[in-house]
Amino acid sequence: MISLLRKSVLVGIGLAYMTKDKVEEAARKIAAEDDLSEEEARGLAEDLLKQSEESRKNLKAQVEKFVKSTLEKVDIPSPREMRELEARIKKLEELLEKRDSGA
Repeated sequence: MISLLRKSVLVGIGLAYMTKDKVEEAARKIAAEDDLSEEEARGLAEDLLKQSEESRKNLKAQVEKFVKSTLEKVDIPSPREMRELEARIKKLEELLEKRDSGA
């Protein structure tokens, strides 16, 4: 019963977006409704917090993957590529300046 309830809570409340306080509040509410012991309630809160953090990490990874994929599709240079290009341009400008001043 508790396992099914945990799964329902995770799906129903969008755990990835919940703060620690909200997760603990939800765990307290579930514990009170199901007459869980203090130890069971604490375990439920810890489980929900772990799953919340895991959901957050998974969501972040998916968003990063999506953004990277989208940027590659529109062919926008990365910040690293921009820095490399700026360095090359600066070097070329310096070479041109030396060539012009030496002529």
